[in-house]
Amino acid sequence: MRKAYSFSKCGNHRLENQDCVKVATNFFALADGMGGHPQGRQAAELACHLALDAVTSKYGPDIPHRNEIVDVFRDINHEIRKQLPGAGTTLTLLMLSRSTYCAASIGDSRVYRIDKSAIHQLSMDQNLFSTTGISDQRNILTNYIGRYNIDPPTISIAALAPSTRFFLSSDGLYGAVNLSEFFKEGAASEESTVMANLEILATKNDPNDNYSGIFVGRDKND
Repeated sequence: MRKAYSFSKCGNHRLENQDCVKVATNFFALADGMGGHPQGRQAAELACHLALDAVTSKYGPDIPHRNEIVDVFRDINHEIRKQLPGAGTTLTLLMLSRSTYCAASIGDSRVYRIDKSAIHQLSMDQNLFSTTGISDQRNILTNYIGRYNIDPPTISIAALAPSTRFFLSSDGLYGAVNLSEFFKEGAASEESTVMANLEILATKNDPNDNYSGIFVGRDKND
């Protein structure tokens, strides 16, 4: 059995928290509504709700195939454009079965795999900075939910070890805290303590954006 810990904070520089986190059995979602678009908060909340409903109703405890995951994201995009025209959001998902994990993401929210003290980014930042290297273009997304024609999500499917942990992060959080260093230093700590310390550190660093994270712990039956 894996426990998950999460937080989502508005921060001191935004009027509204447009991030959304959703945790269910073997399902974890994080969405970051786009502040430059109308109804960013509603788009993030709806994207997470639609993702949970699609995955649990269609696939139950099974991990969807790669093409099915692409279809889930396209269906969510269609509904966001239909219900919230002009809105935009990132969407990052983690799905677990007994022996397999699947991470899928559109936008620049991230999902990491944590093995002992090593952290590996499973998603790919879909922003202009990734192609130009110009730091001012980090916040310009090249792919997001709400776009007219979305590109496929980045997808990682692999065997799941009981000791493996995962972390989902909005750009506001990983922009405020060096997560690689943080998890390396806190590798031996209790998972609830790790998450509490991360929230304290992120708040201390005073991000300019909303900041949210989900920490999925190791299998306690291991």
